[in-house]
Amino acid sequence: MMKKGDVHLKVKVAVINKETGKEEQVFVDDEHGGTVQLSQIICANVLGATQTTVVKDTGGVARTVTAGTGPTLVQVVAGTAGSAAAVTDYTLNTQVGSTQGAQTATVGTVNTSTDVFTVTANMAAPGSGTTVYKEVGIYVTISTFVFCIARDYNSGGWSVDTLHYLAVTYTVTIS
Repeated sequence: MMKKGDVHLKVKVAVINKETGKEEQVFVDDEHGGTVQLSQIICANVLGATQTTVVKDTGGVARTVTAGTGPTLVQVVAGTAGSAAAVTDYTLNTQVGSTQGAQTATVGTVNTSTDVFTVTANMAAPGSGTTVYKEVGIYVTISTFVFCIARDYNSGGWSVDTLHYLAVTYTVTIS
């Protein structure tokens, strides 16, 4: 249950049939609050408090995020390995290469009645064979550094062949 002042992320992942548009292998996780990097980037960019040598990039290096330096790129990312998601995560375990593993996200406008917005992207279908995804997340680029602000894991995975693609939607609620 959300309390006043919470930031809440819900992720929905589905394998979409390219011919019919039908959702298959749907996974929903609505018990996620993001990563430590999300909180640190909110402090820097919304509250104007520079985060000095504390924000881990996807390489695990602590970086400084200067107040007011917002992201220049937001991506939804997907990978094939992993373990349970944790607030301390700073990267996917095994990100898939090219457009099968990263797409520029569409960030929706905040609904002023509900304080909700979405971050969405569709991963490209494999050129051949099947890719079994097990993790998804959101990466943001600030200056030249990439930070993971959300990561989710599905131990059963999503099997995607050449006739399907992976659709990822994060719904962000601020109460």
